[in-house]
Amino acid sequence: MSFIKYGSVEEYKIEFDYSSIHILVDSNTKKHCLPKLPASLTEQANIIIVKSGEMHKTIDSAKMIWEKLSNKNADRKALMICLGGGMVGDLGGFCAGTYKRGIKYIQIPTTLLSMVDSSIGNKTGIDLNGIKNLVGLFYPPQVTIIDHRFLVTLSSRQILNGYAEIIKHSLIAKEETLFDQIFEKDLLKCEPEKLIPLNIEIKSQIVDQDPLEQNSRKWLNFGHTVGHAIEAQAMQKGIDMLHGEAIIIGMMIELELSTAKLGFPQDLRNKIIDWIKDNYRIDADWIKSEAKRLLNFMKNDKKNHEKRTLFSLLKSKGDCIENVECDDKLILQTLQRHRKW
Repeated sequence: MSFIKYGSVEEYKIEFDYSSIHILVDSNTKKHCLPKLPASLTEQANIIIVKSGEMHKTIDSAKMIWEKLSNKNADRKALMICLGGGMVGDLGGFCAGTYKRGIKYIQIPTTLLSMVDSSIGNKTGIDLNGIKNLVGLFYPPQVTIIDHRFLVTLSSRQILNGYAEIIKHSLIAKEETLFDQIFEKDLLKCEPEKLIPLNIEIKSQIVDQDPLEQNSRKWLNFGHTVGHAIEAQAMQKGIDMLHGEAIIIGMMIELELSTAKLGFPQDLRNKIIDWIKDNYRIDADWIKSEAKRLLNFMKNDKKNHEKRTLFSLLKSKGDCIENVECDDKLILQTLQRHRKW
């Protein structure tokens, strides 16, 4: 794992001798977050702006960034700083890892989602043909700076977006601490800044055990086989849906699959689903009618092997099993009986 620093971005000092500094922002973080960086840093940096939103995490955006670096004669000793949420971090890390076969970069996540998930674990990538992160590489940043003061710039919807991954970590972790702190509570009344270190610890331990996602790191995909399919189809249909919202639905559906395949307790499953529905209001009425399209996206999931649709499912709370095969009929039945809000 790369080094993780907690604290103010204003106090962070660039400790290495870089030939040039390039800061990647989207239209939102340019306005709300870039001014929080030290003026001594931003005044000497080349600011690269990408359009906000997952739909812009594409090869075209990567090409634009590579060209901006090239036009500024960035060499292999250049530094990229990714200031933003998961899209900026994934895209910027991918460009840093591929430009001139790799330049150094720093992650400064500015959303709760990116602080607890996407900035941790060294994954970078772009979407292709509507499939999430189809092209990418493992490429660690020099440092990831967690400054929870950026959370004040977020709406309640964006805070709940981040809580989706916190819920996931609480369900796959063997320790009860995180689960006990949030289960059956009003998430918007919790204090996310106090939960961030524990989330990072859970994810970091899993990543350290399996950095290239051969075995136990696949536990982090709980909710994501279905969730990524929902996110991709929502994007195609023009439905306003955030990553965490798709993952929340994905987890509820995969909890149903967990009961069917591994015997996850029905009473706990129902309590978890009811608690989630108490906290989230997501437009999911279209999922039943799009079940076959969602299944097609799942069949293209990069975790599949030998044309088998594979999931990471829960046998019990804290007992996640990777590479569980589910047949088409079960997947379709579970999608079609998904309980609406």
